[in-house]
Amino acid sequence: MKRIAFLVSGGDAPGINACLAGIATAAEQHRLQTLAVPSGFDGLIDGHFVEMSIPWLRTASYGGSPIPTARSSRFREAESRSLAVEKMRQAGIDGLVILGGDGSAHAARALAELGVRSVCVPVTIDNDIWGTDYTVGFDTAVQQIHMILLGIQETANAYRGRVFFVETLGGPTGHLALAGGLAGGADLILVPELHPTPTAVAERVKALLDNGRDHLVIAGCEGLFETYRPGDQGAAIIYGKEIERLTGVRTRITIMGYFMRGSAPTAFDSLLGQMLGARAVDLLQDGQANRLVVFRNNCVGSIDLAKVIDKKKPLNSDQMALAKARCCLVP
Repeated sequence: MKRIAFLVSGGDAPGINACLAGIATAAEQHRLQTLAVPSGFDGLIDGHFVEMSIPWLRTASYGGSPIPTARSSRFREAESRSLAVEKMRQAGIDGLVILGGDGSAHAARALAELGVRSVCVPVTIDNDIWGTDYTVGFDTAVQQIHMILLGIQETANAYRGRVFFVETLGGPTGHLALAGGLAGGADLILVPELHPTPTAVAERVKALLDNGRDHLVIAGCEGLFETYRPGDQGAAIIYGKEIERLTGVRTRITIMGYFMRGSAPTAFDSLLGQMLGARAVDLLQDGQANRLVVFRNNCVGSIDLAKVIDKKKPLNSDQMALAKARCCLVP
C-alpha cells in the first residue's frame, strides 16, 4: 500500500481535526501518501483529490473541518459508485478512510462490493453507531448540553413560575438528550425511543406544578416526532404550546441547534479522534479492510462493517436506570 485517501461524509462533528491528525500520524509512520477528498462521496465521484499540507498535530483540538463534508444523493446510483471506484483507481488510491455516521457505513459496504478497501471512523455527535461506546463528537456535545442546562437552571431559580425547554440535536435518537439531561440536572428528559406525546408531557408538567414545583427545566431531543426528517427542528415549540394550554404556565424555549456540531472538541474527543484515526490507517496497512474502528471498554478496536449495518444502538442502560430512578423520563 502506497497511497490512501480520506473523506468526511454527512454532518460535521467536533473532533474531525483530531481524526485527521491521527490519520496523518499513522500515514507518516507507514510512509503512506495521503489525499483528502473534499465534499464527501461527491468528491470521490468527481475525482477531486487534494494533497493536504496542514500541520495536523497542531490542529487536533480545533473545531470544524479543514475539508468540506457533504451528504451525497448521487452516490445512491450504481453508475456513480462505479465512477467513484474508477476515479480512485486512476489516482492510484489503495485504501480509503471514511469519517461519518450510519450513512457512511452503508456507503463503505457498497464500495466493498466493488472491491474498494475502506475503514470507517464513527464521527457523529449523535452517538448512534452500533458497536462503539462513543463516537467522535458525542462527549463535546454532551458537555455543551450540560453547560446550557446549568445556565438555564440558574435562570429558572431566579425567574420562577416558568417552564424551560432545551431542545438538543440528536435526530431520532435520544443519546444526547439522555446523557446531557442527566448531567445538567433536567427535571424531565424526553427521548424519541419512548415516544412521549405533547399531551403526556404537559400532564406530567401539570402534576409537578400542582405538587408545589414553581419552575421546571426540560431537556428533549429534536427528533421526538415519528415524522422527523434530518434538519427538522422546533419540536420544543409544539410541546411548549401544549404545556401552556394545559397548565397556563408560559414555556421558554432554547433550541441549541447547529453550533453543537462546530465547537472545539473536549480533551476526550480530541484524544479519541486521534486514536481512532490512527487505528483506521493501521488497519488498512495491515490488510484489514471494510471495518469500523470502535472504542469499547476503554480500548480501541474494530469490528466488521457487516455487523453494524442496520443495527439500532440502544440507549445506555445505566443512564436509563438512573433517569427512571429520578422519575425524569416521560414515556
